[in-house]
Amino acid sequence: METFSWPLRLAQGELTVTAARKGFDIPLFAYGSSLCVDQMEERNVRWDAKRLENAALENYRLSFRGRSERREYQGGGLADLDAEPGSKVLGVVYWTDGDLEDLDRAEGVFAPHPRGCCRIQVAVRVGTRAIPAQTYVRKHKDPPNPPHELYLRKIIEGARHLGFSEDWIHEILDAARGATPRA
Repeated sequence: METFSWPLRLAQGELTVTAARKGFDIPLFAYGSSLCVDQMEERNVRWDAKRLENAALENYRLSFRGRSERREYQGGGLADLDAEPGSKVLGVVYWTDGDLEDLDRAEGVFAPHPRGCCRIQVAVRVGTRAIPAQTYVRKHKDPPNPPHELYLRKIIEGARHLGFSEDWIHEILDAARGATPRA
């Protein structure tokens, strides 16, 4: 098994970044509706259920923007990340097999969804470790747009299922309330 590590300097000191190359070795950081394990299963994401780890993405904040194309979400905003020093977004690392084609399609990475998402590389903190992971962000930073109640409920239920604190639940709700309606 190939492993690698290097020092990574973050705001709160030096961490060691490690990754292993074997089986379910591609970390994916999820923070929105992908906190819902059932949704990830519906999107054919395969991961190591024994290695589902809560994580924090530092220097970003949660936001809601764009317009959902799903009928049940009635054009409500979707979760996104905005760079913001000193902030953090809590989520989970799914250790996947790297086959994310169905998830990419659902996230709008491929045409005909030019305003969907793209995958980026980030470093997330899991305990005292920093892990390089992939995550999804909106391709275009549209104006803020509050999420539909059903979408927001899915995020909160996923966060609670994964054991996130009520403080984080309140931050999710605050981010949703902070999104102003589109003109």
